[in-house]
Amino acid sequence: MKEYSYVLAKLYPKDKNLKSRWFVGYSIWDVQQKKLVQQQIRLPKKLITKKEREDWAKIKIKEINQGLVNNYVIDQPESKTNDIKEIVSVEIGLTKMLDLKKLEIRKKTLSTYQSIINKFLDFLHKNLLFNTDIRLFNVELSYKYRDWLQVNKANDSTTINNNVGVISSLFEMAAKRAFIIENPFKSIKSLPQIQSIKNVAFTKEHQTILELWLIENNPDLYLFTRFLYYAFIRPKELRQLQYADIDLVKSKILVKAIVSKNKKTQIVPIHSTLRDLILKHEVPSTNKNIFGNLLVVFGYGVCSENYAYNLHCEALKACKLDVYGYTLYSWKHTGACGAINAGMNPRKLQGLLRHSSLEETDTYLRGLGVSLGNEPILENW
Repeated sequence: MKEYSYVLAKLYPKDKNLKSRWFVGYSIWDVQQKKLVQQQIRLPKKLITKKEREDWAKIKIKEINQGLVNNYVIDQPESKTNDIKEIVSVEIGLTKMLDLKKLEIRKKTLSTYQSIINKFLDFLHKNLLFNTDIRLFNVELSYKYRDWLQVNKANDSTTINNNVGVISSLFEMAAKRAFIIENPFKSIKSLPQIQSIKNVAFTKEHQTILELWLIENNPDLYLFTRFLYYAFIRPKELRQLQYADIDLVKSKILVKAIVSKNKKTQIVPIHSTLRDLILKHEVPSTNKNIFGNLLVVFGYGVCSENYAYNLHCEALKACKLDVYGYTLYSWKHTGACGAINAGMNPRKLQGLLRHSSLEETDTYLRGLGVSLGNEPILENW
């Protein structure tokens, strides 16, 4: 392997004037320019004392010199070199990308992203890569991160693939915004993983037991579950829908982008059984929510995030069904299984579930233990 010239990093200036901005300087080989290029990394302003600056610089210098010794270079095609933005560390770069990502993902998803990033930052710390220039994070280090998840964290293939996928998506955002030339995770293939059944649908017997209990003891919650079962509307979306979004004449529900999980405005057909249940209630004013505060049907206000979930947990306990892994989402899963077992065209079910592809629907159903290629045909579900 060809070895490139470099000048090891060191701290500048080493004078007693703490008011000046100190920096770490080094020289790295530029493949396109075919010469050494000087680089400077200014120390953070928050470092006040000489000891703080020297301690920070010691770690930074070790990281840079380790990279230089390992033959790191600047290798940017000439057509793109001028498009590269300011030099930032991997940590700062990914944090910037996450700030942008916050605008398009849900609160729960954001929590997952943050957890995965924290684990990635732990990898950077453990391997002295914390302040590494994001442009120097290459494919070799990407594989090193995946191996670290497997060996040091003992993560299974599914967890590793999920972690690598999230980090890769943020690097891809950085590439599109010219912080880096190319996503270093782009060429990494997913590890083979055993498909698990993580979603749980009700058995026919348990479904009947719970439905009868809800009809008798909590009819509002029963109607809530019917929207999941027949329209496949997610609980979070359902909490924010208004009566004005329902068109009983055309039998459709408008799920606006502002409440939709995938941030797209979509139309959901109303099943005839669901339509009959809705018509049993008095027509309200259009500005009322379908489920208002305290889950009141066609009530004012917004039902709190976990209210329906907690009521459903109580219903499961009352029916002695709380030991089977059922959740409020099980109604959506049960409805999907029932629809495909009743002979619904998979492509139509994809549209009802509002999935982006038939492959996504197939994966979802396989997670429920249902195969698109071997479904029995029933009259109704």
